[in-house]
Amino acid sequence: MKLGIQGSSENFRAEISAENSDLDEFSVTLHRESGLKSFSVRLLSRSGDRYTLESHGKIEDFLLLTDGDKVLVTHEDWVWPLEITSSKKRSSGGTKGVELAGHIISRAQMPGRVVQVLKETGDKVEAGDGVVIVEAMKMQNEIVSPKAGTVIRCDVVEGKSVNTGDILFEIE
Repeated sequence: MKLGIQGSSENFRAEISAENSDLDEFSVTLHRESGLKSFSVRLLSRSGDRYTLESHGKIEDFLLLTDGDKVLVTHEDWVWPLEITSSKKRSSGGTKGVELAGHIISRAQMPGRVVQVLKETGDKVEAGDGVVIVEAMKMQNEIVSPKAGTVIRCDVVEGKSVNTGDILFEIE
């Protein structure tokens, strides 16, 4: 099985290939502007949409929610919306219509400047509602809520800079 993935908020493409018929070892190649990066990943366990993976001697837990060709990957307090761009064999099923539960922290994925704050602390949001617009690399990016809920923190200020990893907002 070979799978192509495109990042929706970062400029990268990934190819994932199964290294065995058990589908528990994979090779991953990331294509970024800075060049190629290849590594191996081993699936240690899966429980529903939760996956425990090992790579470079580190064990990490991920949540993968799928809706057709769209995939939402969460790890710790990071969220990556992805899109499947190609595959020789696509799996059926998935978690269509599933929404993230619990506390979500949205962080800046790159340095930028806050252009507009669309939602304030205390505002109700639906999944996909814009919360903040950040300008990075001369492009304005609307950062959306990955789930319905209430904005419990939005401390960013229009016109101020944010660095990679800075908290933009929190949803409960």
